[in-house]
Amino acid sequence: MRPTIHPRQIRQGLRDDLYSALADLTQAVLVEGSEGTSRDPASLIDAWANDNVEAVARLEATLADLAETSAWDIAALSVALRVLHTLVHHRPETGVAP
Repeated sequence: MRPTIHPRQIRQGLRDDLYSALADLTQAVLVEGSEGTSRDPASLIDAWANDNVEAVARLEATLADLAETSAWDIAALSVALRVLHTLVHHRPETGVAP
């Protein structure tokens, strides 16, 4: 018999994945921004978002869909987190995630 995973453990795992994705996103913005001359955080974020327009739009659409349906359950959060991971690891030159 398989042990039951407690909902708290699932939420903790999602939270850990979210924090990891946000750390990776921050790193991506800073690395890409280091190629430019601006060190202003807002400018770095804007430049990164402009280079990743399609992936950002996909994440925004996913979050908007979830907000409209009020379906903020574990499955929906997992989907949103997967799209966030894709955004973080998106390669603008190829248009796909690695």
